[in-house]
Amino acid sequence: CDNAEDVKIYNPNSLGLSIAKGIINIIGGQIETPIIVNIGRIDSMNTNDLQAFLNKLGITDYEGKALIVDGFPGKRTDSAKAKAKAILQNILG
Repeated sequence: CDNAEDVKIYNPNSLGLSIAKGIINIIGGQIETPIIVNIGRIDSMNTNDLQAFLNKLGITDYEGKALIVDGFPGKRTDSAKAKAKAILQNILG
């Protein structure tokens, strides 16, 4: 898989997970499958879960700060959510 057309052939979640596992194998560490699957569901998460999830992934707000898990939506949560979506878009093409 080396282009956008290839991505259309395969299940995007499986493909994204495979890419992520390959990266983790190169740099070392472990990956939890639900993290990769859940990143595609961030639009449906409640704010508290979203903030905790983004923190777990190390995705920060527009100032590079971790989110405060308070359940309140705002600019910081929105900016971190946008970063997560951009990451997913880059993985899935």
